[in-house]
Amino acid sequence: MTVPVAVQESVHQAAPAPAIMVTASVCRAATYAVVPCSLKNAVGQIVPAALKTPTTPEEGMHVAHGFQTRWDFPNCVGAIDWEHVLIRPPPDSGSYFFNYKGSYSIVLLAICDAEM
Repeated sequence: MTVPVAVQESVHQAAPAPAIMVTASVCRAATYAVVPCSLKNAVGQIVPAALKTPTTPEEGMHVAHGFQTRWDFPNCVGAIDWEHVLIRPPPDSGSYFFNYKGSYSIVLLAICDAEM
C-alpha cells in the first residue's frame, strides 16, 4: 500500500488518528490502515535498541544467575507474559478485537530479565 506524503508526515508527528484524518483529508478506513502500519515500523526500530539479548555464554549465565538468586528459577534467561487490554473497537472491525472472555481487547506482550 502506497501512503501519500501528507499522511506519512502526519503519522511521524504522532498525531492521534482523528487529527491524521483531518490534516491529511483521508477517510476513516484509511486512517485505521495507516496508523497500525506506522506503529509496526516504529516498534521495529525501537525493539532492537531496547531489547538486549545475551551475546556471549557469560552474559547468559549472568542473567540465569539473576533468575536463580532473585526468583528461584534455575536455567532461565527471560520471562514473557501477556495481558488483554480492554479497548473500544474501531468501527466496522467486526470480531477482529473480540476475545474469548467476551470483550474487546488487544494483547500486551511483555518480556523482561530477572531485574525487570
